[in-house]
Amino acid sequence: MAVQHPQVTIQDTERHRLFSSYVDQEYNILVALPPGYADSDKTYPTLYTTDGDLIFGGLAQIARLVAFGKTIPQLVVVGIGYPVHWTKTSPYRERDYIPEGWRQDHPSGRAENFLRFVCEELIPWVETGYRVDPKDRCYIGDSLGGLLGLYALLTHPETFSR
Repeated sequence: MAVQHPQVTIQDTERHRLFSSYVDQEYNILVALPPGYADSDKTYPTLYTTDGDLIFGGLAQIARLVAFGKTIPQLVVVGIGYPVHWTKTSPYRERDYIPEGWRQDHPSGRAENFLRFVCEELIPWVETGYRVDPKDRCYIGDSLGGLLGLYALLTHPETFSR
């Protein structure tokens, strides 16, 4: 018999679900607020990351630690994830992070639809619901998420300042 333990959460972190009409997909949106967010009226830069199901927790805590050391400013960290266990996200990642026609063996890439979700649905949702600076957005992604970042830089350079 397996012992059940209570789930752990990351302090000052929220989890939301946001449906994209561009992708026809519901996403898990994870938001980590900086220390003191609730007690201030300050606006913050935003760090967006894909693969939120896998890297959000570590990234949010590293961002807080580095900001504590004054190396970077305090950030609102937004993770974009899927409503499945992270080990089952490959088909979604390939659909969302690979540009159409980029690989002949994988013609189903629809990165443009995913970027429309990010630009036209997610970012406005974040900027309406949180005190963030719309002129100071950053993106980080690894592996296929890095490919998506390059695609965003080349096709939607106004979306992220870093």
